Amino acid sequence: MLKFKQFFLSSLIDFCFPNFCVFCGIKTFNHFPVCNPCSTKIKPQSKLITENPNGFISKTWIPFEFTEEVSTLIHLLKYSEVTSVPKFFITFFPEELVSLLKNEDFDVLLPVPLHAVKQRERSYNQSELIADQLSHLINVKIATKILKRKRYTETQTKLDKKQREQNVKNVFEVSDKTLSLNKILLVDDVCTTGSTTNECAKTLLETKICKEVQLFALAKPKN
Repeated sequence: MLKFKQFFLSSLIDFCFPNFCVFCGIKTFNHFPVCNPCSTKIKPQSKLITENPNGFISKTWIPFEFTEEVSTLIHLLKYSEVTSVPKFFITFFPEELVSLLKNEDFDVLLPVPLHAVKQRERSYNQSELIADQLSHLINVKIATKILKRKRYTETQTKLDKKQREQNVKNVFEVSDKTLSLNKILLVDDVCTTGSTTNECAKTLLETKICKEVQLFALAKPKN
């Protein structure tokens, strides 16, 4: 009876307040900003994992290429409060990806932190929303207090690689240096040059609170 009531309420909400597909404009009744036909445009890339044995980040996990469709959805997540986007994306995660992530046995998921001012402006951290969905999927807890930004930085969008690296240099700090973890999975929305996440990993490893840092991001531009 409870499940029926939940289903009825969900159906009623969908009927009264339907979403509209961001790609074709028709009504959707699936809680997502994309209709079923247009969702076929979202496909995982074949190469899910990249090994980086000589960097601060030992391995990266990126399920999607930064196509026009993926870019549109992530932009809606970051700037238009369409917070259902991460839940939409995880429906496309290959079983292989989920299984491999589980086998890594991460201690925590660590969303890349926003500066407090930017988080107040946006009212949420999009990387935390992604981490929350990933946490349920692979059963690893989220840690949001380990790392913080100690100064406000300008957006990376219009900066080249060198400018991005300089912009985030020494911008992060560890809140509790007594922690002793084995493996941390950083979580971000897009990995463009990797400057921000590399600086996160550098800070974590230099303070010796963990032995290894890996990265999960939803998408990466095609090289």
